[in-house]
Amino acid sequence: MNISDSMLFRWVGYGIERPQSKHLPAPKRSELDIKADLSNGEFQEYIKYLKAAFDPDKGLAVCGYSKNDAVGNVPPKPVPKPCLFFTEQAAGTSENHWSRYGRLGFGFSKRFIYRCGGRPVIYTTGKNDDPVADAVDSLRKIKNQIPGSANQVEMGRHLEVLARYIKCTKIPGPKKEEPKRQKRNRTIPSEYQWCDFPNHNPIQFLGEREWRLLVDESEKRFVRAEKNNHGIEWWFRPEIGRELQVIVVPNNYFIKVAMECESIRTRLLGKGKHDKPIQLISAQALQKL
Repeated sequence: MNISDSMLFRWVGYGIERPQSKHLPAPKRSELDIKADLSNGEFQEYIKYLKAAFDPDKGLAVCGYSKNDAVGNVPPKPVPKPCLFFTEQAAGTSENHWSRYGRLGFGFSKRFIYRCGGRPVIYTTGKNDDPVADAVDSLRKIKNQIPGSANQVEMGRHLEVLARYIKCTKIPGPKKEEPKRQKRNRTIPSEYQWCDFPNHNPIQFLGEREWRLLVDESEKRFVRAEKNNHGIEWWFRPEIGRELQVIVVPNNYFIKVAMECESIRTRLLGKGKHDKPIQLISAQALQKL
């Protein structure tokens, strides 16, 4: 897989650098300065995360489903559910995503994530006049009208899984017109004047396509573990080199330190003669592509 190919990236690490706002949705977060140096503590936390990803008893941490994307106005609303979020992009065009999600990226082929059950999200405004939100509300109303039965429970379960693949987003309003320094050229026909400046701000989700992979207990790559406080955590364990194909790390020095760690080095280079090495590249190198 070439790093210029479109892949699905799982970006992590925002909470390491901005822990006070790690739970805010990405558009509301303050962006990271990707050219700033990491503190020693932040650097070690990134190394720790990479070690966990390669640990045979752990893997990629699975986060809870965000309540911010609840769709429609008819109850019940989706409850939190373990989920992996991915961004569809080429590794060489990922600078904007580091600042939103963190500097450590795990790259997969779309074919692999699709085979595991992952799907691209459907975008909706979430308002009453939105066709997707209206469809979800209509299905919930039909389900609520069915007398209590196994069919109602099954319909509700499938409906809420579908709703979790829908992402609420806002369409930016018109740009504020800057003060004119000179009068508009009245010789331009009125039907062409709309081309003089953009009418709307760029729509953020057109620049990055989000995919979601919900936890499937029947999928062998998902592992459930008990936490010390009697909670539950999930890990996603892809095959290194074949399924997890590319890792983008914060800087060149990170590669040096990672390769000095035996547990990371053996996984990156392949433990056996049939293992595939993984492509490792730094954010510093990507900035020069």
